[in-house]
Amino acid sequence: MKSAKQNYITIGSDGTVLPQGKPRKAAEPIGESADVAYRLARMAEEAAASLPIAPNAHDAADAADYTAVPRALATAAPRTPKGAGGIDTGSKPVALVMARPKTAKRLMQAVGDAGFAACAVYTQDHRGDSHIKLAQSAVSLGEKYSDALFCNGHAVLTAIDSCGASVVLLCDEALPLAEVDSFLARTAARGVRVFRPLSNDAPLLGWVLCTTDKPAIDGDSWRACPHCGLKFDGPSLAAGHYVCPACGGYLRMSSSERIDDLLDADSFVEWNRTVPETDP
Repeated sequence: MKSAKQNYITIGSDGTVLPQGKPRKAAEPIGESADVAYRLARMAEEAAASLPIAPNAHDAADAADYTAVPRALATAAPRTPKGAGGIDTGSKPVALVMARPKTAKRLMQAVGDAGFAACAVYTQDHRGDSHIKLAQSAVSLGEKYSDALFCNGHAVLTAIDSCGASVVLLCDEALPLAEVDSFLARTAARGVRVFRPLSNDAPLLGWVLCTTDKPAIDGDSWRACPHCGLKFDGPSLAAGHYVCPACGGYLRMSSSERIDDLLDADSFVEWNRTVPETDP
């Protein structure tokens, strides 16, 4: 198969692109740390056809089992193809582009050409940015821009639900979410695939699928920071001793939360539970 027909590339452990012009023989080993970089077109085909997550690194290096799905035969995307405000995006899967305006302007046309309905993100104080007009839909993350808002898991998950995205492209300030297990577990539970660019300076080169082995947390127990207003899940706050990951402000702890934070698990024994409370 010619490399021109491939919609993914393979990246070695040193960050170089491995040659794909010649199919790899079955006996030739692949580097253990090689990653698969997806092309936007391949991502759109898999999203539109509801294909399984494939190929893996071995399949990509071999390139023998790759089969492009004709767009006319693609089944409906698993998520509702509606943009923000009920904008009809047709039969195209929605890709939420988490990027600052300069990067988003470069991406919107390529995302649309690949077969996605591109959804832009913005804040109300930047609602006039030009990249919003290039997208088929747009969703607001909040009133005022901040780096912390663009890498806040709750804000991005809310945006995903608002636009019905089946794919999320993380760039710029949103890149830290590619390493957050709780965020990736929640997107996986929604049937949403998350990608980061091989290089944030050249996002059109290829995209790497972000995954986690952690299970999704049962229930969405979100808690807002009283200082910055951003929301975080309870287990993440407990792991950070109830210090806001965004602004560093302290959250008020209940007595049970403070006991759990200070003492070893299952080591606390309560005495005199029925003693009436008095004003000390």
